[in-house]
Amino acid sequence: MQKQNTITLSEAGRKAIEARAIAFELKKKKQKERAAKQFISKLEQHSGVPLRYRELKLADYILDTKESKIVYSRVKNYIKKFEELKQIGCSLVFCGRPGTGKTHLACSLANELIQTGERVLYTTVYKAISEVKATYSKESEKTEAEVIKAFQEPALLILDEVGVQFGSEVEKMIFYQIINGRYESILPTLIISNLNNKNLSAFIGERTMDRLRECGGAVLAFEWESFRAKNRRIKNRNNSESALKQFVKHNIDPFETP
Repeated sequence: MQKQNTITLSEAGRKAIEARAIAFELKKKKQKERAAKQFISKLEQHSGVPLRYRELKLADYILDTKESKIVYSRVKNYIKKFEELKQIGCSLVFCGRPGTGKTHLACSLANELIQTGERVLYTTVYKAISEVKATYSKESEKTEAEVIKAFQEPALLILDEVGVQFGSEVEKMIFYQIINGRYESILPTLIISNLNNKNLSAFIGERTMDRLRECGGAVLAFEWESFRAKNRRIKNRNNSESALKQFVKHNIDPFETP
């Protein structure tokens, strides 16, 4: 009888140990999940992605033309293969008509990569160049090399509004230094411009464009109608149709001379 009690106590002890082990693993899992969320949150806060675009996902992008569907597919594939593409420094260029969702799609891409733990930095070229030029002041606490080096750290750097700056050769050289620094470090860059492919190449120079095209880098042309212009056109058409219905309802001839 005493022997049986000893066995029973051993089983109870084993179950208690198992329960404690399970509780410990669950606690570790929760801590890991919490740490991962904090890490992602930190990446989001330091990404530079504007608040307007910070919640966007790739699925939010409007696909209403054949061309936009092709671009969307290329970007989706880029995200899917980013782990291997970043190893060869494969870049992207979004260029074309304003209002076609270039910044929207680029920020969606950034948000998707951040969720996988990748460090992404979004900025405008004007801001990037201003940060470098600020180091020319005697009061600056940073050197030009330190600021440019900071642009070499993210897994992906997104430079928006290419084509609305470069007032001098110095600014062109700063832009080239940023692109070339990432190129030499085998790091991908995404640039966004309202210029078309030909004008963009002329604006930033073939030398810079060649670096962006190397290793399979793609130039994606956004040449469909502006979403904003299209929305205004639809809104105006709806307003006109509504007004016409009111004329008809009240037996008023909109073309009758009073």
